[in-house]
Formats: sequence, structure tokens, C-alpha cells
Amino acid sequence: RSEEEEEEEEKEEEKAAEEEEKPAEEEEAKEPEETAEEKEAREAEEKAQKEAEEKARKEAEAKAKAEEEERKRLEEEKKKEPEEDDTEDKRPRTKLKPQFSDWDATLGVVLAQDGALVSSLRGDALAYVIKSTRGTVGVTKGRYYFEVQLVESYERRVFRVGYATTEASLFIGEDQHSICFDHDGGMMTGGQTTRSC
Repeated sequence: RSEEEEEEEEKEEEKAAEEEEKPAEEEEAKEPEETAEEKEAREAEEKAQKEAEEKARKEAEAKAKAEEEERKRLEEEKKKEPEEDDTEDKRPRTKLKPQFSDWDATLGVVLAQDGALVSSLRGDALAYVIKSTRGTVGVTKGRYYFEVQLVESYERRVFRVGYATTEASLFIGEDQHSICFDHDGGMMTGGQTTRSC
């Protein structure tokens, strides 16, 4: 035989061997068929995952909607006037001058500037005594605004300002008939102090 025939024959044998090996490799690579139980479990898992994703999506939408509604509500509240005007008081106004009283006061109180400035005696044991005075004009209803300026302060100081009824003690905040704020920003009534911070 010639060399060409021998080479042709060898090529055919190699080709036949390759074709025999290829189906075997494909069969090894082929995954085993899914059983009915496995298919059912896989479908159930996919369904559960979709339901969880849908639930998370709806919760996120509900949260975003609630936040948007709360934001709109707060904006509306800012636009509203927090308090309505009280009805006009048509009674005649007092002719008395609002000032501090020198007789409805404790020991050691000193008034100046026509009762607009309150000071106290601090000599000896008086430095350890709390002083207090009332205003000469009271209120019965409505809304009133006043300011108090602390001009001087000492190391041992207790400063309170507020409202009290005629039945209240001169030491404001010590009973249920008065309410005040103190030098530390606390609100006091009935002898109990509530701190604002």
C-alpha cells in the first residue's frame, strides 16, 4: 500500500474513535432528569420567593406613603395658627398701674423705680432668706404676656417667676395654687419641679 493510503486509513480510525468518545462525554455532562417531587419543591420555593419579594415591595410602598402623608400633615400644621384669638374682653380696663407690691411681700424685699425693680436686703442672715413679692394687678381669664429681666445675680440665688392665686403662698411654686419657672428652666408647682431638659 502507498503512504497516502496508510495516512488516509489512520485519519479514518482517529475520526471513528473521536465519534465514539463524544457521545460518552455528552452523556456524562447531561444532568439527571428532575423528579416530580424535586420539581414541586423547586416551584414552591420560587413561589415563596416571589411572594416575599411582593410583600417587601408592598411594605416599602406603604412606608413611603405613610412618610409622605406625615410630611404633608406636618406642613399643614405649620400653616395653621396654633391658637385661636380669645373673645374680646369688653369689661373696663383697670386703672391700677401693674407693679410689684411692697406690702404683699416677705421680709427683706426692697422696691425701686415705682415698684418696677425688686431688690433684697442681703446683710448677715438675710442673705440666706428667700424673698418674694406679688404684683398689684391680677388676671382672671384670657392670655397675658409679661417679661422679667434679671439685672443682678449672686452666688446663692433662687429665681422664680410665674402666676399665683390669692390663696397661694408667697413662695411661688410651693403649693397647688401657683405655678412658676425657676432660674434653671424648670417648671414648678405643688412643690414639684419638672425639668425641661
